[in-house]
Amino acid sequence: GKAQRKISAIHILDVLVLNGTDVREQHFNQRIQLAEKFVKAVSKPSRPDMNPIRVKEVYRLEEMEKIFVRLEMKIIKGSSGTPKLSYTGRDDRHFVPMGLYIVRTVNEPWTMGFSKSFKKKFFYNKKTKDSTFDLPADSIAPFHLPSLACLSKMD
Repeated sequence: GKAQRKISAIHILDVLVLNGTDVREQHFNQRIQLAEKFVKAVSKPSRPDMNPIRVKEVYRLEEMEKIFVRLEMKIIKGSSGTPKLSYTGRDDRHFVPMGLYIVRTVNEPWTMGFSKSFKKKFFYNKKTKDSTFDLPADSIAPFHLPSLACLSKMD
């Protein structure tokens, strides 16, 4: 529509240090929760002169269909009337996706699987052949710098 505005924002994908505390060894889900708490604490929605800070939505690989149902072709302001692939986020904001960031959450030699008989996820160690339903501490993948090949330009 005519009310579309291009807004610059700071997007958090992962967390290394928060408030001087090194959190890189914590599980990715915990780091994202800490990032959301941080954003809630420092956001200033009453200051339109400041870029908003947001934590990117996270989806598990097995939940990819949740991404695809939010994709649609839309005519975007500045696209010369040509429809572009648009994503509707959890806050009903629309944006044109420019890339996909995949985060490893399980350390080698561990893998994660889904037990059909028990209907829940499990962890399997490829070296020792051990499997467990409980999250092994040594399976937690720490924060790591992404390879530049994984990232593309984000607006």
